[in-house]
Amino acid sequence: MGKFDDLIETTAAFALKNKNAFDGANMLELYAELQKKGFEVTEDLKAYVGTVFDAMRDFYKILLDTKNIETTTLSITDFMLDFMKRNKGRWGYGEWETFTRELVGRGVNLNQELIVYMKGIFDAVRKIYSFQLW
Repeated sequence: MGKFDDLIETTAAFALKNKNAFDGANMLELYAELQKKGFEVTEDLKAYVGTVFDAMRDFYKILLDTKNIETTTLSITDFMLDFMKRNKGRWGYGEWETFTRELVGRGVNLNQELIVYMKGIFDAVRKIYSFQLW
């Protein structure tokens, strides 16, 4: 697993573990965990991770009633990371439509609200991908 994957997957797992509660104490815990994994936790990285965490919190709220929420969320995260790397952080409408069709093909029930929040995660993760740490 590369550093980019590790950063996003650690943030996603942390968001799930904390039921997406966002406060100073648990964010410090996340930053400490990232430091243990070798990340330099700069103000820029904190801002990017915070944006991803916020987007995941909204996404998680919609999935609360989903059976196996953790498996579903982490599966979507893995698929999203693969898509992001395959397209080198750039994509258009056609690629996005392909992504959503493939996600539906994997059994994810997408509604309009979920798609909006998923786009929020994509935008936040794209900024991290562009951060050039990888």
